[in-house]
Amino acid sequence: MFPNLNVNHPRAAYQCGRLMAVLEMIQTEAQGEVGATIAQTHYATASARPIVALPRLETLTQHHLPKIKPPRLRNEYQRLLTEINGRIKDTIPRTFDLEDQCLFHLGYYHQRGFQPYAEPPQRHKTMNGEPVRSKSEVIVANLLHLLGFKYEYEAELRINDHILLHPDFTIREKDNRFGKPVYIEHLGMMDNFTYRADWEDRQKLLMNAGILPLADGGGENGVLVTTEEKNGTINCEELVKTLKEIKG
Repeated sequence: MFPNLNVNHPRAAYQCGRLMAVLEMIQTEAQGEVGATIAQTHYATASARPIVALPRLETLTQHHLPKIKPPRLRNEYQRLLTEINGRIKDTIPRTFDLEDQCLFHLGYYHQRGFQPYAEPPQRHKTMNGEPVRSKSEVIVANLLHLLGFKYEYEAELRINDHILLHPDFTIREKDNRFGKPVYIEHLGMMDNFTYRADWEDRQKLLMNAGILPLADGGGENGVLVTTEEKNGTINCEELVKTLKEIKG
């Protein structure tokens, strides 16, 4: 299921619900697990009398934002705050009637489905001793090593001279049977809607650049291979079969 987030919704109540969700996300990112989130303590007031709760919470958020690491994630939350406040327009309403309270609830839960995500640090080690971001990437890297592949981790890939991507694993043309680069992307957070949307955007960029899926025989400029975690599991048997197909 995909949430029906409508960033262009014309009603202030919906946008205030989105704002409440983002303020809660920021608190959690900055402080970790706390006794009670701002939604648990201020949600009822914000959904009925937003002018009482939201301005005070936005002021408090200015103390939380500097604590968010890394900077990319902090900037994403700042962008969201700016965008939502711009859509509320002139002022935060004083009260909401029943219809507006329903829109507040929808805005809150729709926005919750699109929580920004941060790339985890490279804190896991492969058989080669290189740092990677997840245990699943350790598995992929180790299988590549055991099958005799020479690969690069998060190598730069320029598209149209101005778009820079970093595919998880790159196998150069001389090291595979296709005679063109093979790019392996491990999709480890597809249950996160923002992550999924980001991957769909990157996939379009790759395909428009002539880098097509292995199932289609690849493209003029490369072959795209994806591995995916499902419910926290990874299928090594299937992955080995795919890698052997690449090796030829």
